[in-house]
Amino acid sequence: MITPETAAACARRALSRVNLDYEPGAAKARDAGRAGPPLFVKRIDVPDADYYLVPWEVDDRIEIVLQIAASGGAMSSMAVLKPPVSRLLMTPRQSVEAVRQAMQISVTGDPEVIWEPSRESATPLQPLYRVPVSGGYVFVLSDGRVLRALTPFGRGG
Repeated sequence: MITPETAAACARRALSRVNLDYEPGAAKARDAGRAGPPLFVKRIDVPDADYYLVPWEVDDRIEIVLQIAASGGAMSSMAVLKPPVSRLLMTPRQSVEAVRQAMQISVTGDPEVIWEPSRESATPLQPLYRVPVSGGYVFVLSDGRVLRALTPFGRGG
């Protein structure tokens, strides 16, 4: 598995190769910005498919986010954020507080940033927290909602 520093370097290289002619604002952000602290995301539905989200920051605002494979550093996807955001996800402490306020249950361990496809989080660019509680886990979405379970996608057709 690559380190966060390597993930940031891989994001820089990948972003330098992306044609952003269709998006002048993103090209400007690429040229003016820098990689922020990578966020490690554990993919819980597919073994060994963990990844980093690398925020591309301009003046402390995230304008682009890149998904970098933790196994080798390849870029899987990226998105230009309109409008830019100040953070990708709440802090672990905020996720614990959200659980305590929403469910009045005790947290039994450290929150983990995870992702699996679900109705609540359809894209790997929108991870969530899995928080251990008595009897299992709860999930904290990026908007602060707390759920006992994620809803899998149904069969298409």
